[in-house]
Amino acid sequence: MSLKFGLWLVEQGLITCDQFCGLVKIQQDNLPSPSTIAFRGNLMTARQVASVQEVVESENGGEFLEVATANGYVNEKTAETIRQLQNLAATPIQNLTVLCGLMTREQCRVLQRHFQQGKRVTEQPDLPSELPTTEAAALPANQDRAHPIPEPKFRQRPVIVHQYDVTY
Repeated sequence: MSLKFGLWLVEQGLITCDQFCGLVKIQQDNLPSPSTIAFRGNLMTARQVASVQEVVESENGGEFLEVATANGYVNEKTAETIRQLQNLAATPIQNLTVLCGLMTREQCRVLQRHFQQGKRVTEQPDLPSELPTTEAAALPANQDRAHPIPEPKFRQRPVIVHQYDVTY
């Protein structure tokens, strides 16, 4: 759902294509490597990981899991499990939009509800970024609901260039 939500944000005009691509790049850059997952999950030994890394870094190269499978260190099922674990470790686009300052946590929560209900939102950039809290501020289509979902309103959104992971 994470990438679909990001694409929906682009379709709604709430983030730009460049911002979405930046979010995906940040997401991909922060994924744990297959070698890390294989080693930490006790699926491969340190010696096996080093051997595969040596082949991957050579001129012929190849993908880590392909080389590990070809050398018999893991089977296809284990390689698929590692891929799935890597995808599960990805930071969701929803969280990245908040971490990168594209929207507040509350705005993201409201937008996720709109996305899940298949609703379109209209952007009003000249309004403040705070979400309306009164019944009068709700969408006309939501008036029949007990708890109407307010339309999110955004100010100018910054373009994401790159996020650096600094650890000490």
